[in-house]
Amino acid sequence: MIALSDKTDLWLKHIAGDAQLTNLHGTHPIYEAVELNEKATEILSTFGNQTFSAIVGFVDMRGFSTAAAGKTPVEVKQLVEPFVSAVVDAAQKYDCFIDKTIGDEVMIVMPEFGQDAELSDARLSTRGLLVVDATALLHNVMRRLEALGLPYRLSAGMAFGSLLLSRVGTTAYGEWTVYGNTVNAAKRLQSRAGKSASDDAHLLALGAIVQEQPKFGAHLRSLLHEIVPCGGGPIIFENADVQTESMKGVGDVVFVASAIRSRPECP
Repeated sequence: MIALSDKTDLWLKHIAGDAQLTNLHGTHPIYEAVELNEKATEILSTFGNQTFSAIVGFVDMRGFSTAAAGKTPVEVKQLVEPFVSAVVDAAQKYDCFIDKTIGDEVMIVMPEFGQDAELSDARLSTRGLLVVDATALLHNVMRRLEALGLPYRLSAGMAFGSLLLSRVGTTAYGEWTVYGNTVNAAKRLQSRAGKSASDDAHLLALGAIVQEQPKFGAHLRSLLHEIVPCGGGPIIFENADVQTESMKGVGDVVFVASAIRSRPECP
């Protein structure tokens, strides 16, 4: 057994983001939310209690509620596990971290790396245009699901803007999570992703709050009218155009919402 004073010290270090907390046997780390990431130490030391720019996204499985209806908890787990694993693995490949998972939904944070960021030395060279990197991540998820022979389709809402990574909770329970209207915008956008699309389509809504990111609409137009038509970018948008909508609790959001498919020639 670990002495009580040592347990207290471990807990305090854990909630401050400085150390893992282990179970009574001292073998398995106990983490919540952001702390569960393999690179948790680097994430918290780089972005903890900091405001930074990122794309935050919510990705879930289309038709999950219908597919899960009438199934046992074990069967629901078996249904959702391959999808969540595909999203998490793709997020790691593209230097993102997971804020949390809820059922079939994964909340992803794709940060921009400043020159002074602890993570940036190894990763700046791999980060391109953030909007293109976000679509590359979704392309990767689609390809992973296809390789597994799974018929799952994703729906994603993604927003670019400022985020704060900080801890919430008490000594009874606490977790690190991101805050900001960008999170609210991403969640609103998820409900705008290709409402009228067929059931077998992947969906994406990608945007930003106009007041906070006035130039983001131009980035989206470049993506749709210059990068994608010239064979750039890993996904193809179906009949998409840039639009602006006033969203409750968020304000005006400029975005593109579309059914998407993988570009065949992309690896």
